[in-house]
Amino acid sequence: MKEIKYGIDQFGEPVHGSMYKGLWSNSPKEVNEFPDYTFEEHYKKPIPSFPPREVLYDYLKVRSLTMTAFLFNLQSGRWTKGDFRHLIHFNHVVRQVTYNDNTDDFSVVVKSLVEDKDLPVQKFDYLIVATGHFSVPSVPSFPGIQEFPGRVMHSHDFRNAYQFQGQTILIAGIREFKARGGARCEIAIMNGTRESAIFSGNNHLNEPRIGMSVDENL
Repeated sequence: MKEIKYGIDQFGEPVHGSMYKGLWSNSPKEVNEFPDYTFEEHYKKPIPSFPPREVLYDYLKVRSLTMTAFLFNLQSGRWTKGDFRHLIHFNHVVRQVTYNDNTDDFSVVVKSLVEDKDLPVQKFDYLIVATGHFSVPSVPSFPGIQEFPGRVMHSHDFRNAYQFQGQTILIAGIREFKARGGARCEIAIMNGTRESAIFSGNNHLNEPRIGMSVDENL
């Protein structure tokens, strides 16, 4: 498996993704597919509503070279059919966005991380901000955590359960964690650990707290 980074990447930028090994879609494919190119058209057969991330990637990418592609005899994905792969730029970050009142458009400054330089200003009529709703972890602080001899980590940095094999794990809080597929992350941890416990806050309370009740949906 290709290593999934966390923390800071090779360009000094924060890693926003919370992907981990064994991750499945936490929303049904029916709300993620494009109306002009369905999953059934791509795979030539119906597939489950909550596929693993490899299946979603094959649905999008230009030409599939994975085992999934071989089994389904896939030749191309949504990027190819729409002929817009060339419009997608990786290793680029938006540094500044300015709305222009006079021209009713946006001026966007983008930096190429590979070239380490700002590109010429580009103008767009419309702008979609899709930076991720929970990309910045919220880590609580409570007495004694600094003296804890074990490892303390946010679910945002979870990548696989191998590092927890044979250990005792405490998962504190699962609200947004669960919303991002945390329930499956918890299962992945439990499958590799000696003992696990989950503590969740009461969703009906407005104030933040450390609760003692297990979420009823687990």
